[in-house]
Amino acid sequence: MKYFVSVIIFIFLMICAVSKATDNDILLSQEQVRQSIVDTLQTLNEVYVFPEKAKLIESEVLSRMNNGAYDHIQSTKEFQRFMTDELIEVSTDGHLGIMRVKDDKSEPTHVIVETEDIYKNNYAFQKVEILKGNVGYLKFNKFYIDDEAVETVDYAFGFLKDTDAMIIDLRDCIGGSPELVRYMSSHFFNEKTLLWRFHTRGDEEIFDHESMENVGLSNFKNDYPVFILVGPETASGAELFSYTLKHYGKATIIGEKTNGIAYAVGAVKINQYFIGRFSMNQPINPVTNTNWEIVGVQPDIKASLSDSLHVAHSKALEK
Repeated sequence: MKYFVSVIIFIFLMICAVSKATDNDILLSQEQVRQSIVDTLQTLNEVYVFPEKAKLIESEVLSRMNNGAYDHIQSTKEFQRFMTDELIEVSTDGHLGIMRVKDDKSEPTHVIVETEDIYKNNYAFQKVEILKGNVGYLKFNKFYIDDEAVETVDYAFGFLKDTDAMIIDLRDCIGGSPELVRYMSSHFFNEKTLLWRFHTRGDEEIFDHESMENVGLSNFKNDYPVFILVGPETASGAELFSYTLKHYGKATIIGEKTNGIAYAVGAVKINQYFIGRFSMNQPINPVTNTNWEIVGVQPDIKASLSDSLHVAHSKALEK
């Protein structure tokens, strides 16, 4: 009888193990978990935009590890989820994260494959229309790294070219490519303008990002009224776009404070199981000489998410 019960328990544990290892989830020993944490911190120290801060993150995470905080992790999926949360909490940097290696042939990438319709369809451009009073309305949810996304921008702005004002809805925009941010921002600048600077790790290098010439329509570039809707979900590249146009006096920001994620990320392989999505550059606005990390982009006109479109439309009609 005892033998029979032991066999049943063994079979049950094997079924649980197989179930846990689905979805490319690999079981890890406690030694492998600890080594992966050490590997993560070593890689972070090599690439993170703020070297001194990387050391502080390392010290805190190692202290937690030595106190047994990560002993419960048993698989790559659990490691990805839990260590991403830990890195964000310790660093207050919302861009830090862990991704799993899919296969040996794949190159590390920080680009996230979207699965929700509002982010993956039509390069995340959701709506373009003319509101009452000849006010243009454009809603999109991600800045894609793709030539066809540029064409989509051209089509959208072309449709709105004869409007008297524009509302750009970024309430659900999660960020994306700084290059598409640069392209779209350039539509509102008449002369070549320094939009922002990217500072690399430890300020070793500084890269100027200027507006692009011969882009867009002239009637968007001077005193054309632009209103940008933002909220807590507005993040990263969407904040870069909003912050830039706000501080150059090109747009009025309406809504609620944005997410507060400023740094530019890259991907680097940590070990055979994991890839690090780490902040490697920070944008600096030439007007404010800072950015919106943690503090977010503050609206010029505060309004709830449900009311912000109505408020923006009313302000546009006043113009």
